[in-house]
Amino acid sequence: MDDHSFYWWSKKLEERAGIVIPASRKQFLASNLNQRVRANRCQNEEEYYARVLEGPLGAREWAQLIDCLTVHQTHFFRHLPSVELVRAEARHWYAESQGRKRELHAWSVGCSTGEEAWTLGMILASEAASYQRAYYSVLGTDVSQPALSLARQARYDRERLREIPGNYRERWCLEDDLGFSIHPDLRRRVAFATLNLLDDSAAPVLSNLHLIYCQNVLIYMPRRTRHQILNRFAALLRPGGVLLLGPGEVMTWEHEDMETIDNPRTLAFRRRERGKQA
Repeated sequence: MDDHSFYWWSKKLEERAGIVIPASRKQFLASNLNQRVRANRCQNEEEYYARVLEGPLGAREWAQLIDCLTVHQTHFFRHLPSVELVRAEARHWYAESQGRKRELHAWSVGCSTGEEAWTLGMILASEAASYQRAYYSVLGTDVSQPALSLARQARYDRERLREIPGNYRERWCLEDDLGFSIHPDLRRRVAFATLNLLDDSAAPVLSNLHLIYCQNVLIYMPRRTRHQILNRFAALLRPGGVLLLGPGEVMTWEHEDMETIDNPRTLAFRRRERGKQA
C-alpha cells in the first residue's frame, strides 16, 4: 500500500465509520484490506471499494471490513477502579433521589461485544434493588455490527464467568452446558445500537445522562477530534453526571461545565451543578 492509497482509505474510514488509523498502522490497514479484497475475489482495491457501495450486500461487506479493523478485546468488570467509581456514583445517585423519581441512564461508548454494557447494567441493577420503583437503562453503541450482534445475543463462554464477581454472577448469569447467558431481567434494560461518533446525524437521541462510559475509544483519534467529541459528551450529561474515560485517553481537556473528579486511579469528570460553574 503506497502513501496515496493509505491516505485515501484512511479518510474514507474516518468519514464513513469514525475509525482513525494513524500512519504508524499502515501495514495493519493494508493487511486487513487485502484480506477482504481476496475474500471478495476482487482484482484490486478500486474494484473492492465499488463492491462495498453495491446496496445491501455492499453494506454487509463494509461491516465486515469495519469488524476487521476494530479491536474487540474487552472484559467484564474491566479496570476495577472505574468499576468502583460507577458503583459509588450509582449508590449516591439513588440515595440522593429520595422523594423523586429514581432513574439512572448510562451510555457505554464503543461497547464492542457487550461486556462493558452488561457490567454497567449489573452494577446499576444491583444498586437499584435497594429501592422501590427504581429505574435504570444502559445503551451500548459501537461501529461494528458483527460485534453488536454478539452483544445482543448476550451469551458468552463459561471461562468468562471468572471475570464477574460472585454476587453479580449468581444474580445475573444463567449457566448451562455451553457457557452462560445474561439474565432476562437485565436484558430488558440494556439496548445496543450502531453509532459512528464522528457522524452527528447518526447519533441516537440521548440527553440528561447520568453516566457516559468511554474507555479506550478515543486513543487513536487526533487531539482536536477527541476534544470535539468530549464537548458533545459534556452537553449530554445532566448536572452532576459523570464522564468516565480510560486512564491516559486524553491529556489536556477543559470544559467550563465540567470538573475533574479527584480520583488518582481513574480519569473522570463531573458536570457542574447549575449555578456552580467556574
